Amino acid sequence: LLAAGVLSAFLGLLQLAQGPHSPLRFFAVTNTTEAVGFFANRNHFAALIYCVLLFAFAWTAEAVSRFQTAPRGNKSAQLSTLVVASFIVLVVLIAAQVMARSRAGLIISMAAIGAGLLLSLPFRSKRASQLSAARIIGAAAAVALIFLMQFGLFRLFQRFEADPLADARIFFARNTLEAANAFLPFGSGLGSFVRVYGLHEKPHDAMANTYANHAHNDILELFLETGWVGPIVAAIAGFWLSVRIVKTWAWSTSGTALIDTTLARASGFLIIFLILHSWVDYPLRTAAMMAVFAFACGLLVEPFASARESQGAALTDGSENGPSPIGGYDQLSPESVSLSVPAPKWSPEETGAGASAQSHIEIPTDSVPKAQRWGQDIKWPEAWQSKSRSPSKPN
Repeated sequence: LLAAGVLSAFLGLLQLAQGPHSPLRFFAVTNTTEAVGFFANRNHFAALIYCVLLFAFAWTAEAVSRFQTAPRGNKSAQLSTLVVASFIVLVVLIAAQVMARSRAGLIISMAAIGAGLLLSLPFRSKRASQLSAARIIGAAAAVALIFLMQFGLFRLFQRFEADPLADARIFFARNTLEAANAFLPFGSGLGSFVRVYGLHEKPHDAMANTYANHAHNDILELFLETGWVGPIVAAIAGFWLSVRIVKTWAWSTSGTALIDTTLARASGFLIIFLILHSWVDYPLRTAAMMAVFAFACGLLVEPFASARESQGAALTDGSENGPSPIGGYDQLSPESVSLSVPAPKWSPEETGAGASAQSHIEIPTDSVPKAQRWGQDIKWPEAWQSKSRSPSKPN
């Protein structure tokens, strides 16, 4: 996912460099003056960037933590390269977000940077003088903004100059809500937005040579197409997601790697940001972002670390549980060998009168055989032993 996000970011920068007629823009109907990557819409490209940013923050914290905890003599070039690569990835992603010129994407990305600082807290160093993930994140944001001050920042301010009330989303939402009320309680049917919206669009809201393909508000569009059924199902799913997101911050890291817990917490932020973005756009209507959202939901499921720990304890238990069923045999130690010695037949001449009542034989501890190669305690024929000691013949 990180590789796909970085590749899409580089593609977006190349699209800007080649201009509106770049052959790297793969869709005829697209935003020709912004970076769109593999998408047709700059807002969806921006959504992918802030989603990848969250995972990049988690891996940056992991890379810095590994670099800090490594012994001073073992801080190899590989760990140093990992930290530098994480810094470069953050700079590229933040730069691509500014190049997309998506207002919602930029606002959510600023919130994602704050989430990244929160995700790096478990990795914080005990000494303030050491390198920290928070410093890497702040430095990456500063470097990206410095490079984009001349070009990207001016173009970004142009996006905020427009009056938000003049945005088409306002009357899109009003007309969609009016159409939804006309089709209650079961809605107009999934996929029927374009035809139904045209029936309720006001003449003064219509735009020349264009039509509304979506409501730019997924919640209202779901309400129009499914009536009360869709919002109820979405509310149930939202409740489950809320519970899982809260539980990720209570996970015990004793049986789970810290990076796994951090990625799960980053997924919680990702889900929240995509749902908030869906109020002003439709990022989850694209297959790519839907797959990212599903992947994030999967990371919210707690790993069965406790079950693995209990199973491992049972397998490594001693004589009570017997041999391990995995691998077939246990590694026997000299102390665990049970030596069974048959009772010898004593004669009266050897033992005397009281020997017949003897039922237990005391064996000195130094005579108990230690762990040894199989067959060493067997009295092999002398001919076999001489052959085995012969250097000219194999054993």
